[in-house]
Amino acid sequence: MRPSRRATMTASGVAVLGLTACTTDSSPTSPDTSASTPSATTQAAEEDPDRVALDRAVALTTDLLSQAGQPGVDIGGRFAALHTTHLAALDRAAGASASASPSPGSGLPSLPGPRALRKRELAAQRELAHLAQEAASGALARLLASMSAGIAACLSAP
Repeated sequence: MRPSRRATMTASGVAVLGLTACTTDSSPTSPDTSASTPSATTQAAEEDPDRVALDRAVALTTDLLSQAGQPGVDIGGRFAALHTTHLAALDRAAGASASASPSPGSGLPSLPGPRALRKRELAAQRELAHLAQEAASGALARLLASMSAGIAACLSAP
């Protein structure tokens, strides 16, 4: 029996999420220099593209979860379950800095109904794919790509 495209996409996304959860990227990306000043370190942390991508992914996913949680929008709860799993993975990826508050809202208009949810999911799926391409960390890129693939798989389901 040949697996369906949806089953294959979902299994791929779950596998990548599982691998990402097992991968730790604890090695520093640059050597520690004693000439660094606290203000330079703070500024570098603020401009970290992976931190920006992670915060944006958290904001997107939180917003999508709140939209999917509205009555009559996410029939069957597929998207709500997916986004709950994604938030847990993002929390693990954020590590100790998970307490940082995500930027408010996704910038997407808040519209009720299943059709509007699909449009928002598609926009988020594309943005997550773009964030994955821009990520410097391989682990974060895999996580974001997996999240994008998971949304695509849910969107392709009837």
